[in-house]
Amino acid sequence: MSATTTTPRISVVVAAFNRPTVLTRCVAALATQTLDPAAFEVIVVDDCSPMPLEAAARAGAGALALTVIRREANGGQSAARNTGIRDGRAQLLAFLDDDIVAAPGYLAAHLTAHERHADERLAFIGNLGFPADARRTSNYVRYLHSRYVGTRVAAGHLALDLEHLPSQYFGAGISSVRAEDLHAVGLFDEGVRYYGAEDHILGHRLQDAGVRLAFVGDALAEHHDTVTVPRYRSKMMEFAREGLRALESHFPGFISRTAFRYLVPVMPGDGPALALRKRVVQAALHPAVVGLIERWAQATDGAPALYVPAVYRALNAGWALAGLRDAAGGERLVQYGD
Repeated sequence: MSATTTTPRISVVVAAFNRPTVLTRCVAALATQTLDPAAFEVIVVDDCSPMPLEAAARAGAGALALTVIRREANGGQSAARNTGIRDGRAQLLAFLDDDIVAAPGYLAAHLTAHERHADERLAFIGNLGFPADARRTSNYVRYLHSRYVGTRVAAGHLALDLEHLPSQYFGAGISSVRAEDLHAVGLFDEGVRYYGAEDHILGHRLQDAGVRLAFVGDALAEHHDTVTVPRYRSKMMEFAREGLRALESHFPGFISRTAFRYLVPVMPGDGPALALRKRVVQAALHPAVVGLIERWAQATDGAPALYVPAVYRALNAGWALAGLRDAAGGERLVQYGD
């Protein structure tokens, strides 16, 4: 850890696993923040990567106040983030995933937003998007980019009160919240080890505890994820298989309040309209049909003229249906690494 005599205003927690090049880029972006380096510390938590990540983190750190913690066993993102939270010295915690590159004003925007509302309990969600060159060369990236809060609202595709976001829009990889509020709700659920849901669960807990969720558009960052149809099939299936079950367990009735309700079996209490909709949707998402849509999506990914958002909506629904039909606690599907 770099020596410092002042208490930082923000502790930035980066949970990392097995992606040294990606991590170096993430930390290097934090080293170019407009915020005074004395105002924040960076805590990188290596979740027991096969090869230690300290050198990769320090390669991008420059003069940052940097701590690198290596966990002795892989525990998943929730456990890694909690490790960083417990080590943080600031009253405010900000999170970044290791594949997110923060714009120079990212941390200053989060800090300013909290200072503006110093008398309120708030968690802020940053403005994430994919790089422009990735959107130009991949239709699937273009679709994923369109699903982020800032781009959906800007395009008029989503009517949201950005000062009072629903809890499902809490994105743990691009957020900030007061340490006391995190500790009050029990931090991230370390029982969630597979892809997805840990941020949704924390968002619900924070909101139930009276923490308002809001969007801060000036906190810009780019998502440098590896996007392929097979990889995102694994992500969606694992989220449905593990994450949705976890959400339903924590918050009974969660699935019935979302579009996922059409993907679960017909239940005795379903009305005729809901039962019919379930049967129609699930029949339309037959594995053979979804397989054909996958082939189309892969074949046309580099052809912007053939971009059809409905193709990717259908894919996500079909993959979610397959995930829900899988047994919980199966083999890990999402693989990380360069």
